[in-house]
Amino acid sequence: MSLLVYCVTEASAVNPPSHCGVGGILVESVEHKGLRCFVSESTSVSGNHVREDALMFHQVLKDIFQLAAIIPFRFATILSDRPEVTAHLTEHSEEYASALSRLRDLVQMELRIQPKESSPEASAKTSGTEYLRHLQARRAKLEMVGQEFRQVGARWIKAWRQRESSHGIRCFALIDRIAVSDFRKEIGNMSVQLDLTARLSGPWPATQFLSEE
Repeated sequence: MSLLVYCVTEASAVNPPSHCGVGGILVESVEHKGLRCFVSESTSVSGNHVREDALMFHQVLKDIFQLAAIIPFRFATILSDRPEVTAHLTEHSEEYASALSRLRDLVQMELRIQPKESSPEASAKTSGTEYLRHLQARRAKLEMVGQEFRQVGARWIKAWRQRESSHGIRCFALIDRIAVSDFRKEIGNMSVQLDLTARLSGPWPATQFLSEE
């Protein structure tokens, strides 16, 4: 029987959940080399049930993440059987164990910063040079705002990642799990320029920080 794979944790960090996952099937776990991989028997993911199954999948991740650091898999990652799960844990045991140990008490917060709407300059493409200048100025402005948020939250931030997106920038802050409320309150008190929006979400599994690079 093929298996739907949810996430990996440290084996000692959390016991298998006692509830059902996708398709109402019991979530179980495979333990190997100090790691625990959560799985359930796979059902076909198609048609009208895709959204419902995806929501249930992420609910399982959320429930486990409330208890421990996790390395989540994408929905829907399928492995053929328990021996293949064990083989996967063997192949990745060093990197998984290292990341989970380092991130054990840490979580990721995400800040999305973007313009409220496209300005006339951004949509006018009569001059390629002017358009590129506008994009460069917008990028610099967004990055400056991101750094302002980083400075405000500096007392809690262990690491920071900043990525461009199609609409603006995404900033990721690695913080202590116990500091989420204080961090959210401090960042929530900040304001941005009228032509920008800034939305904070989290906590999330620290997927942007699995590597120390």
